[in-house]
Amino acid sequence: MKTIVITGGSGGIGVAAAQSLVDLGHQVVIVGRNPTKTAAVANALKMPYHSADFTKLADVQLLANELQITKHVGLI
Repeated sequence: MKTIVITGGSGGIGVAAAQSLVDLGHQVVIVGRNPTKTAAVANALKMPYHSADFTKLADVQLLANELQITKHVGLI
């Protein structure tokens, strides 16, 4: 089982990819810009999540630090 980070995971293809990976038994971390949508998807999948806007360097740095501290990430 790998820990996989799905960016853009609050809608569309990101949600479908996350669901498929969870169904395969992987730990998935959902990342999205909209905190409400991201939390809803993550809660439905019973997976952790982070909110980050990749157009903001501070958000990207915070996300990288949080993932480095809390998870061994196998795939982004």
